[in-house]
Amino acid sequence: MAAAALLVGFAAAGLSSCALLPASGSCVDYISLKTPAERFAAAPVVVVADISTTDRTIERAGRYDIHRAKVSAVLKGSVSAKALDVINPSDQCTTSRKPVEYLEGDDLNATGSRVLYLAERRDGSDVWTLFVPNGVDPADVAASLPRSK
Repeated sequence: MAAAALLVGFAAAGLSSCALLPASGSCVDYISLKTPAERFAAAPVVVVADISTTDRTIERAGRYDIHRAKVSAVLKGSVSAKALDVINPSDQCTTSRKPVEYLEGDDLNATGSRVLYLAERRDGSDVWTLFVPNGVDPADVAASLPRSK
C-alpha cells in the first residue's frame, strides 16, 4: 500500500522512479601511448577512415557521442563493415547518464580522413571504441606505419 502511494506521489510530481536512482561513475587511467608507432603496436585494430558526426549517443557509464567512420583501409586486424560506429573513451571521470568530457576535446569531432586505433568489441555492441582516449592521427601518418596484413 505504501509503495502504491509512493508511485502515485511520483506521478503527481511528474517524476519517474528512474529520477531517484543514483548515478554511478568511474575513472579510468589509460596507458600513455605518445607516438603513432606505440598506438599501432598496442591497438588490435587500426584503420584509415573518413569521420563524420552523428546525432546518436550511447550510454557506457556516461553518455558518449557516436561518430561514423567510413573505412578506406585496414592497416591491422580485421573489420567486416565498411562503415563503423565509433566512440572516443573519455580521459576524465564519467558519470552515468551525463555527457562525457575530454581534457582537450574529442578528436573524433575533427571530420575528414584519420587513422583510428580501435579496441576489440567485447560487449556485443556494434559500436567500436578507440583503444585509448583520442587514439586518432591524421591520415598521412598511415604511410609511416607498418602493415600487419
